[in-house]
Amino acid sequence: MPIATSQIIEDHAQADGRRHVRERHTDQLGGVHEVAYMAEVGANTSTIMAARVASLDAQLQSSELAANVSEALGEDL
Repeated sequence: MPIATSQIIEDHAQADGRRHVRERHTDQLGGVHEVAYMAEVGANTSTIMAARVASLDAQLQSSELAANVSEALGEDL
């Protein structure tokens, strides 16, 4: 179940130039995955978000695979 949409829902500048950022990623089944972090001065948050999509996709794929194997073996996670 890959990520279908991603957006930066908060991006607040701090006194020292860093930014408090919150991303919202929605997978194709409607599951919401939010991530908050402090971006360094000059960081490109769009690039960071795009990289996170690839990471979230890999995590979701691994979780889905593990659930499918567990179900096929009749095990509870």
